[in-house]
Amino acid sequence: MTTEDQELSSGPEAHADPDPDDLDGFETSMSRFSARLRKWLVVVVALSLVVPLGGWLIDELAFRRSGADVAEQLGEDARLADAVMLVRSIGCDGRVSTGSGFLTQVGDDVVLVTNRHVVAGARTVGLRPLEGGTSTTGTGYRLATNADVAVVELDAAPEGGLALPIGPTPDVGQDVQVVGFPAARPYTTAGTVAEVGGGQLLLELAVSPGVSGSPVVDADGTVVGQVFARTDDGDGVATAGDALRAAVESAEPAAPC
Repeated sequence: MTTEDQELSSGPEAHADPDPDDLDGFETSMSRFSARLRKWLVVVVALSLVVPLGGWLIDELAFRRSGADVAEQLGEDARLADAVMLVRSIGCDGRVSTGSGFLTQVGDDVVLVTNRHVVAGARTVGLRPLEGGTSTTGTGYRLATNADVAVVELDAAPEGGLALPIGPTPDVGQDVQVVGFPAARPYTTAGTVAEVGGGQLLLELAVSPGVSGSPVVDADGTVVGQVFARTDDGDGVATAGDALRAAVESAEPAAPC
């Protein structure tokens, strides 16, 4: 062993009492636990802020993708894609209801037509285009008394929105298409008119909740009915064109909350 090694391992310095301050920074098991807990709390708070935003972003992207797919299926005539809108109403009791609707013209005004049961008792009615984008809020609504029909009033027609004409009641066997928002997502399906009677249509095509208020259109893009219910087998039931037009024209202003 060298002299230097002896000096490092022996002598008064090697056996001196610890410095009184050498416990500074020492952590007990409880303090370590508290520190870890604080770190986890920071993570939880961060996730609570990020996850809702992430969920909203995923939903937004899915909505826009579905809307683009539906618009492509509708073909070159963009009138239907521009005129159909998601309807989301918030009731006076705070309950949220979603459905579908379409733009049409009544006199000089462009309005949105949906089902009475979608907006009745609503405090606010929001409208969203098929392919996403800026939403619109209705300024008021009118309810029909002779059919499940409601008319939502607008300050102005949504940008790009084109009003669809309401035509006469279709014949049995006529090909039709429905565009709506089951589960608040854009969707379209096609079928035929199975039965006509009593101002209503029985459609040979399946519909799901959220399609309430969807237009039933013919090959020319004319509205010949409006979905308001479904059978036990899931087939759509619609207000026929003639009855729909009469209900729209006779709808009366609803009392506010």
